Amino acid sequence: MRFSTLSSLRCATLILGIFNLLVMVLGGVLMVAAYQGCRRGDVLPFAVVSVTAGVRIMSMIGAGIAQEAIATTILSSPAESSIIDAVVRRQTRSASCLLTWHVLHRLQSYRKTL
Repeated sequence: MRFSTLSSLRCATLILGIFNLLVMVLGGVLMVAAYQGCRRGDVLPFAVVSVTAGVRIMSMIGAGIAQEAIATTILSSPAESSIIDAVVRRQTRSASCLLTWHVLHRLQSYRKTL
């Protein structure tokens, strides 16, 4: 699998990643600075914020890898995609018909109570 370049990322994704990295670094710096003069319980929020920002960065990377894998799979099998599209359309129609029937049944039940 080919690695994506920064030019293929959306601007909002790039900004969000940079700000999360900034929050992670700033939280770490504040945690080290506050550790010497504060109780350990006062340092906990800085640690939680830093770890959360790191988890968000890792989840963004994981989602990007998954999106690239899905896009590569879709583009590499055009013959199968028409079959998949037909199946998805059929399932959507079936779900739509079931929902319509359910709503109509509820309306008829409601009208009988009036």
